[in-house]
Amino acid sequence: VDSATLPAMVEVGLGDTGYAIVRVNKIVPKGETAKPTAQQDKMQYLQWWSLAEGEAYYSVLKERFKTEVLSPNPSGRTSSLSKSLTEQSAQLASK
Repeated sequence: VDSATLPAMVEVGLGDTGYAIVRVNKIVPKGETAKPTAQQDKMQYLQWWSLAEGEAYYSVLKERFKTEVLSPNPSGRTSSLSKSLTEQSAQLASK
């Protein structure tokens, strides 16, 4: 969002749940953080990025080979990016 066009309405994807339309009134710059916190933020971002790339690759393979997963979660592991982000956000909020 360009700060010159504020307030602005923005669409935010919520994964499998759908999307939300939010109003951005003000952009607040992120304050200085301690070095360990900055490193943790970087690692968490890299983890999310890797997960998103993996899911995108998996989706392309499913489309290319015209396959369909019939079992909701055959391995018993959570592989959804939105679920992972929600869980990690909840963990951060509880700290």
